[in-house]
Amino acid sequence: MKHFKLLALTMIASITLSACSGTRTTPCCDSLRKEYKPVVHFAFDSAELTLQDKHILQTLPEKLKKCPEVVVHITGYTDNIGTPEYNMQLGHERAASVQTYLMGMGINANRIHIKSKGEKDPMACNSTEEGRMQNRRAVVKFK
Repeated sequence: MKHFKLLALTMIASITLSACSGTRTTPCCDSLRKEYKPVVHFAFDSAELTLQDKHILQTLPEKLKKCPEVVVHITGYTDNIGTPEYNMQLGHERAASVQTYLMGMGINANRIHIKSKGEKDPMACNSTEEGRMQNRRAVVKFK
């Protein structure tokens, strides 16, 4: 009986460990979709990724290779300084910057969708510099 329990536990552990290494829908892919939402921030009037941003994004290709059916959605945002039209364009450039970085890391362009919300949907109040810094961002989600 003890041998049977040990065998059953070994099989469960093996299935759990291999669940994240397959190429079909797995619990890890579901977790990626639901829980993992990296955010990168940008300097004022910039769409250039910093080394810190690249560090945040560097694990995505490995995660996405394990989940080939997952699609990346990147949304760029700005603070409220500038015209709405300019901010919409800058938000798009920020999302495109993340897209370009991920493509350079081997993620197929067909798996990446980008859009801009410009100054809409701020994370923080735009009346302070700290709040504006938080709003200058790109958010990555998985579907």
